[in-house]
Amino acid sequence: MFPDYTDVLVWLGGFYMEKGDTAGAATLFQTLVQRQPGNPEVHYYYGVTLSFQRDLTGALREFDMAIRLDPGYAQPYYGAYYSLGQAGQAERALGYLQRLVEVNPEEQEAQGILQMMRPQP
Repeated sequence: MFPDYTDVLVWLGGFYMEKGDTAGAATLFQTLVQRQPGNPEVHYYYGVTLSFQRDLTGALREFDMAIRLDPGYAQPYYGAYYSLGQAGQAERALGYLQRLVEVNPEEQEAQGILQMMRPQP
């Protein structure tokens, strides 16, 4: 593995996912998380992989870590929203979008989803 080529390795993990090799992607992203624990992007992609493997607890752990590392990085909020929505936890899912809008009020997609899903007074 190339220790300093994170972008290439993230792309490789995406290739594994496209080919349906979630186990290979999970192994790669887990290694990246161990090597670069302060990188929110690798936590996000590891979370996506775990979500595809139906490991909701693990996916949320990684999304939450990515958010802690970079609260302005929108992707992990959407990843948590999608994962929780798939698990039937709509209100908890919307909570992630609400947090995103609080951090970044310009996030139009999240605002639109919130307006559509939550009843207006």
